[in-house]
Amino acid sequence: MTDMYRPIVVVHESAAAASEIIRNQLIQFRKSDITARPWDFAELHNPWSRAAQNFDSWAILDICQNKDLIMRVREVIGPDIILYDTRLIPEPCDHSYADWHCDAMCFPVTRRRGLTVILPLNIHNAGLLTFKATADEKQESIPLKTGIYILMDAHQKYKISDVDKDSVSDFLIIRYFPATSRYLRDPACAEHQLLMERWPLLNYANAPLWLVAGKDPGHNNFVTGLNVKAGRWTPNPDYSV
Repeated sequence: MTDMYRPIVVVHESAAAASEIIRNQLIQFRKSDITARPWDFAELHNPWSRAAQNFDSWAILDICQNKDLIMRVREVIGPDIILYDTRLIPEPCDHSYADWHCDAMCFPVTRRRGLTVILPLNIHNAGLLTFKATADEKQESIPLKTGIYILMDAHQKYKISDVDKDSVSDFLIIRYFPATSRYLRDPACAEHQLLMERWPLLNYANAPLWLVAGKDPGHNNFVTGLNVKAGRWTPNPDYSV
């Protein structure tokens, strides 16, 4: 990013349409009798994830590959772009978004580069994204309203708060990194150990990757995470159940 201390706000009609698609899916999920689990809010774009049982992952993947959004992402991190993560916030057991933090640890890649995109979902109850705008950490805020994408460098310090304390602002997080970096697959590396501490029920070492623009000069592994396990006979089937 040219200025890592200041997010880029993109106003576009595709953002409003994307928000409506995900918002409607989230409403239906909350109306169901399903007990929300952390894995229901992660990897929503991945048709082979556990979240795909309750959300239309193909539609969300289309949102992440939207040409207008990718064009703006390309302006920030270059022509070669890999999509690897989506999350719905808020989620069970994790309220760290409300504290000052940056997303650098969420990018287990060489050179620790990446871009976080926030897509607000709420029409009326807009939260606030507060960020430290300069090197001297002066604070500024952006209303989280529908119809915008917010693009932030992985090292940007920010937090999210709710304007209406009686309800929760919803938003989708999308994470991309430049394909000049290589995604780390070793679960024992420091980056994945930190991720496992934060999300112990998710294994990001096996996360699937999508090349959404350009080429892959980093020679990334695009097979892991997409190889669906074949059905097999159990060695000792129990027919008494």
